[in-house]
Amino acid sequence: MNMQAIIERLKQAANQVTSQILKDLVQEHMSIKTEMIRKYNAYQAKGVPILTRSVPDSTKANNKLVNDFRGEVVDQIVGYLFGNPVTYFVKPENYENGKDSQEFKNDSLALNYFRVDNRLDDIDAETGKMMSICGRAVRLCYINTEGKERVMNIDPWECIFIYDRSLDQVQYALRYYTVKVVEGTKSADRIRVEWYDNQRVYFYIQTGNGDYVPDLTEENLDDAFGMRNSKLHLFDYVPLLDYPNNKECQGDFEKVESLIDGYDKTLSDAQNEIEDLRLAYLLFKGIVPTKESLAQAKQSGAFGCDKDDTIEYLTKQINDTFVENHKKTLRENIYRFAKSVDVHADTFTGSGASGEARKWLLLALENKGSTKERKFKSATFQMFKVLSTAWNKKNIKLTPQKIDVKLDRNLPVELLSESQIQMNLKGMISDRTRLGLLSVIADVDAEIQRMQEEQEERIDLIGMDNEGAPPLEPEDNKNNEPKE
Repeated sequence: MNMQAIIERLKQAANQVTSQILKDLVQEHMSIKTEMIRKYNAYQAKGVPILTRSVPDSTKANNKLVNDFRGEVVDQIVGYLFGNPVTYFVKPENYENGKDSQEFKNDSLALNYFRVDNRLDDIDAETGKMMSICGRAVRLCYINTEGKERVMNIDPWECIFIYDRSLDQVQYALRYYTVKVVEGTKSADRIRVEWYDNQRVYFYIQTGNGDYVPDLTEENLDDAFGMRNSKLHLFDYVPLLDYPNNKECQGDFEKVESLIDGYDKTLSDAQNEIEDLRLAYLLFKGIVPTKESLAQAKQSGAFGCDKDDTIEYLTKQINDTFVENHKKTLRENIYRFAKSVDVHADTFTGSGASGEARKWLLLALENKGSTKERKFKSATFQMFKVLSTAWNKKNIKLTPQKIDVKLDRNLPVELLSESQIQMNLKGMISDRTRLGLLSVIADVDAEIQRMQEEQEERIDLIGMDNEGAPPLEPEDNKNNEPKE
């Protein structure tokens, strides 16, 4: 989709979107939407290829076993990055008096209220999940009925972003979805469009012939230069936010889907072999059994035959070693190329797997997570940039440059090993740097403050213990020798 051409067409139309532009954008985006929905369904183990497989002979077993590698790849990276809530804090170095500044305290309070009111921990986790599944996630900033700033997640397949490559930022954004409209005595499905620029949101509805006309059914619409299908969104930037998973907007399991499908087929075929041979087959040599003799054998459990005749079970040999090796290869390649970790593999859980060795096994996951973290932070910076324009109108001077975002990795903690590291580094590096290496400490500054307060309390307690105690005798008279 050539967004620069769309930008030029908008300029020619005095920056007003036309029905033809909307039709072209939606039509070109449909294939992307279909692919995103397919990946989301596959994450839920719906619509994967093994479920639609058929066999020519309907009497044969046709197992359709779904192995949820897609879900494991996504859930692992989301738990790794977002299992611990994302930390948002105001940086004190941006204030003249640091944490003692009243402005710092006001900004910290405003940021904390925003985080709690929006349940940002949950929104962040869902954002990370959609980034991993669909290759991108989308958020919308809006002002609620109480006049407070809010954010919500939007299905990414509903959104189109128009970037100006000369500015490297979103100039316009479009959200479209299907609604039911009443036409006469019947109802029909129509596409509704929300068109965002840096001031307003415009509403359009699809007609029966595919054109888009202004939609005047939205509440609280106002008349802006004759555009009665719009209203102010109260921000100074486009409030629809793009969270790409990577530059290519590729999902985390996308590269290994063929391997996952191969694993499903292999395991399903193995199950078919077992079920097709669940009944015992008899091989008769030198004799042809009649229906009567078979019926009699079912009752007596025995066949009668001449001494040269042979009756034996027919057994099919299955090369289970080959099947298991093939499954192992597929499984290893799935985790390898998805840059995930098989935590059940012997290389990770074996007795020889030390903590240091596990760190190297986590390297690919960490590299993938670092890319996702950078994209998440960049988009979150844009979110606060949008929100700050509304805060500024309320005389809240909180800007994205004052806010820091931290994603702590969610890993099992080895406190014994970390405590030994702390002891070995004490006196060699600063306390601030040393404490920053301890995973149980989220805020080093707050921890140092608490340590100082505890030290002052101990000093006060020692002073209280010495109050009213008899004076100590001089050192040279400690043996109670008589004084002259």
